[in-house]
Amino acid sequence: MASSASCVRGSFHLATKSLKGRVALGSVTWKTEFDSLRCNMANDKQQIRDLIDNWNRASAAADISKILSLMNEDAVFLRAGHPPMRGRQAFAAQFQKAIEHVRIEATSNVQEIEVSGNMAYCWNELSVTMTPLKGGSPMRHTGPVLTIFRKKADGTWVLSRDANLLAESAGKN
Repeated sequence: MASSASCVRGSFHLATKSLKGRVALGSVTWKTEFDSLRCNMANDKQQIRDLIDNWNRASAAADISKILSLMNEDAVFLRAGHPPMRGRQAFAAQFQKAIEHVRIEATSNVQEIEVSGNMAYCWNELSVTMTPLKGGSPMRHTGPVLTIFRKKADGTWVLSRDANLLAESAGKN
């Protein structure tokens, strides 16, 4: 689902009389600082949406290295009933353990993204289906997730903090 944000530009047409009485038509285009900020924010929001999509694809592909590249070294994951999971290595160990037993598929429905400078948050409705590799019924967990992203010096966004309230779905599938 690739899309690009477009910057807003303003323009107006200009008619002037020359010394010989002729009318010259022209146009002037401008881009205000506000337009530039709005454009950057739209691009930032799209980059965050792309990060979420890349995370979901990497999860389905069991691509741990790709997922780790999408998070800050000191990322923290908060889950109800569990102690905080701190850092990339803790995440990698947990993910590796999970993919030895289940195939993971996730879909996201972004509800809101707000950007302020080099920080952003995203409220997302997430659905994760874990299908046992050795057979059995898939387990489905759904619920809201609130994620904080940080923009690195190179302009890329990474997950910094993540609090999910996923619960097992009644239908399990």
